[in-house]
Amino acid sequence: DLPRVLALRDQLATGLRVHQTEPGFGLTVRNGSLLALEPAEAFLSALKPAADGKGAILRVYNPLPTALTVYATPGFAVTEALLSNGAEEYGTPLRVTGNRIKLSVAAKSIASVRLLTR
Repeated sequence: DLPRVLALRDQLATGLRVHQTEPGFGLTVRNGSLLALEPAEAFLSALKPAADGKGAILRVYNPLPTALTVYATPGFAVTEALLSNGAEEYGTPLRVTGNRIKLSVAAKSIASVRLLTR
């Protein structure tokens, strides 16, 4: 099925690379998540700083032939989420509940969201 093939492609092409510093270099937790997406059929297209420096831009891809409800949970505090477009213009506000954002992604398309923090 298409979502599984795309997931395998992404794993083979862009495997996440990590580097652990020497002990004593700093204090932090040793695990965490920058972003969690549900369901598995939703794919991360981009998570990057906004071009204007105000927040981050999240892009989610839906490869399915039907619309998909997606839940995005960033690993950083989000105070506001706004639908955006490819030009990163501000759009319709989305509900942020417990740092979780619900959005609808049309069939075979990408949805962009501006994530704002304080």
